[in-house]
Amino acid sequence: MSRIRILFSFGVVLLAIAVLVMTYARQTGVQASMEERQELSTVPVGVRLDQLFSRPILPDNPLYNLKMLRDRVQLMTTVEEDRPPLMLTFANARLTAAQILFTRGRTSLALTTLSKGEKYIFAANAVYVNSPKIWSEDRPYFDYTVDTHLQALSLIQAGLVDGQRAYVDQLIAQLSALHDSR
Repeated sequence: MSRIRILFSFGVVLLAIAVLVMTYARQTGVQASMEERQELSTVPVGVRLDQLFSRPILPDNPLYNLKMLRDRVQLMTTVEEDRPPLMLTFANARLTAAQILFTRGRTSLALTTLSKGEKYIFAANAVYVNSPKIWSEDRPYFDYTVDTHLQALSLIQAGLVDGQRAYVDQLIAQLSALHDSR
């Protein structure tokens, strides 16, 4: 009886993923010709999924939750000393998503996305504090990430209203303090 439930649950998950992928394809206007479909049929599924998820999937996209699930699984299955660079990569991806959302006028969602990205930087720093060896290897990437985020936040700050600007000021102060403490 439990095998049937497991198979049923697995089937439901696959169906949900298929629906999300079809929704995404419909939203982006993806239309493939017969030749493109035949060409795609020779590409391994893993490669197609990588191509699908390599596009910036933003928080307002139906596939975003799948992307976040993938990121969490990737973090959970990564050895602790390899997590900080991965966290910094996720922080940079969130920054890129936030910048796109700002250009689309989705300021509130962009600020939330930005905030979550900064949390990855602080989480990476917490691991570095306890692992000096990892820190010495990853410091250039950490410094680059923090500098990139500080520059981007300064640019974003100019287009915000007062309450939002205060929030970004706070993020800048926290990142600057983190940068200066290293």
